[in-house]
Amino acid sequence: MQHDSITVYLIHLSRKIGNPANPRGQAQHYIGSACDLAARLESHRKGLGSKLMAAVAQAGISWSCVRVWVNVPRSFERELKSKKHAQRFCPVCQGLVQQPGGRVIGRRAPMIERPVQR
Repeated sequence: MQHDSITVYLIHLSRKIGNPANPRGQAQHYIGSACDLAARLESHRKGLGSKLMAAVAQAGISWSCVRVWVNVPRSFERELKSKKHAQRFCPVCQGLVQQPGGRVIGRRAPMIERPVQR
């Protein structure tokens, strides 16, 4: 089924991934699109769907979906990517919100590390 409008999303990584010797060879954001955003984010959590998010999952880097554009044309994702500056659209990088910290989304701490709730 062909959709004329989709959801475009921006993922902010808790730390950069790539070649630290080459600032242009690093990424801290991922821009993607989906008809079913929840399913797409779940596939990213599992390390499926895109090479960058698979590498993020393999490295255990935490991430969060920080911005969503709903019912936009398919060309909008390409338009954002062509600007090459995802941090301009990122509310975390702009200091508007804080990124949830410390864990890979969808992964729970082992039982022995979680405090007992009474």
